[in-house]
Amino acid sequence: MTQLSTILPPTELAAILANHVPEQPPFSCPFPSAWHPDAEAVQAHTTSWAQDYGLLATEADVTRFAKRAYGVLMGQAYPTTSFERLAVIADWNTWLFALDDQCDEAVLGRDLDAMSAIHDRILAILAGAAVTTGDPRHLYAFADIVDRMRVLQPAWWFPRLGRQIYAYLHANQWEARNRMEGIVPTEDDYLAYRPYTGAVYCYLTLMELAQQITLPDHIVADSTIHRMAEITNQSICWANDIISLQKELAGGDFHNLVYILYCQGWPIADAVQEVAQRHDTIVAEFVTLRAQTSADPAVQGYLDGMQTWMRAHLDWAADTSRYHPRLDALHFGG
Repeated sequence: MTQLSTILPPTELAAILANHVPEQPPFSCPFPSAWHPDAEAVQAHTTSWAQDYGLLATEADVTRFAKRAYGVLMGQAYPTTSFERLAVIADWNTWLFALDDQCDEAVLGRDLDAMSAIHDRILAILAGAAVTTGDPRHLYAFADIVDRMRVLQPAWWFPRLGRQIYAYLHANQWEARNRMEGIVPTEDDYLAYRPYTGAVYCYLTLMELAQQITLPDHIVADSTIHRMAEITNQSICWANDIISLQKELAGGDFHNLVYILYCQGWPIADAVQEVAQRHDTIVAEFVTLRAQTSADPAVQGYLDGMQTWMRAHLDWAADTSRYHPRLDALHFGG
């Protein structure tokens, strides 16, 4: 691992790049954009839901949340599902972004014991435990999501989702430990954990809920299908690492492939191009593999969903203020 003291820290690099951000390359993504007809209505629903559970506490929170359009993203990613199913997925997404921000940017992200305790409660609630008076509000929000999913999905599906959630939470703890110790991970370590820090596998599992399909374990584990899920995950992660670079550096976070390549001696502009090339290479691999897959309608729907997710992420990231803080500043004055 590389100690922060031997390289330029993220915040200092962010200050240097503030007026010289490397040009974002055009990502290869030969899949059509999609839009759920109820996307805006779901955005309104998830805003109200987040207010009810205290995830949005002020009017400024609500305005910022509107700019980040988390509900709209779900409408782009799951464009053919019912309103009920899209609403619960949108609430899940809103809840997860709130948790992710706590782990990335707030005190929780630097307190491993507190994070571990919250994660244990999340997994317990998913397994059927009831919330208690000692639980924070966002766990009540999570319990509501789980209760609504149980009406829509068979019991056997929840352990599959639980495995993906566990992997995501475990990866968050790895990031927290790195922050506490001030250690930048090696590229190998980062590549091992990055597929889980973004929770993409959780969202792929939610495609079964959205599309009302049931995929046996042997289909999900099929080597070609599994590789295409990996590609979907990686393409979203590599695009995200480029798109979110300035935001993460400004926040002092070093969990970003561009920054890790910089720590190896790559000029930032070259590192950005390298990550973009990795993205484009695996997307091309996805297109090749797609031609080799089963004609089963459920499998094809699953793969359609992967393509839709890759495009939805790029469409949403181009517009949301989550990765463009100046859009928030235009409203909030700084």
